[in-house]
Amino acid sequence: MMSENLRATVYADGTALPLLRKLAPEDSPAAIRNLAGGFYPWGTVVRDEAIAREKTLAGENIQGICPDGWHVPALAEWKEVINHLGPNSGNKVKNPQFWIQNGAITDEVKFNIVPSGFYWNEGLSFLTDPGTMCGFWTSSPALKGYQYSWETLSADRAGEASAVIIYNDPGNPDINTQSRSSAGGGNFHYNVRCIMN
Repeated sequence: MMSENLRATVYADGTALPLLRKLAPEDSPAAIRNLAGGFYPWGTVVRDEAIAREKTLAGENIQGICPDGWHVPALAEWKEVINHLGPNSGNKVKNPQFWIQNGAITDEVKFNIVPSGFYWNEGLSFLTDPGTMCGFWTSSPALKGYQYSWETLSADRAGEASAVIIYNDPGNPDINTQSRSSAGGGNFHYNVRCIMN
């Protein structure tokens, strides 16, 4: 998996993104702004939502916004990372300079993740929850049977996709999986980490 957040401004074939990436605002701390990378809506990340659903059901990789030779990790791939890291997985990927210290933040896998927050939708010029969390899109839509950190979906959720969330909370040191809004007024913009094919 990439050790930095994606900063793509076009797709690998040079096609313009349908919604431009957003960056951390200029009034954000410089270190966060430099490490946060781009914030993207899910539809832009996977490039085609209908094809993303089909490929997810078929177990195929989705290149989406990633460079050639890389793809957007599916929910299952993020879960493999979480399982490999074991307990307190979030503490093992956080840059210790930017998170509440509880003596256990190590960034032992050098993911260098910062609490960048997210954009609620493309119309906003300010970040939501900077300093308190970060989120990463997966390539997986929110489908029936998916098991997230706090729930199992009993039905597909239209307008939602699977995301990975890390909180700046010593009481929750894990990487969490959740269903997040990917359409309408809650068209969340999260970061992306691509994974090599």
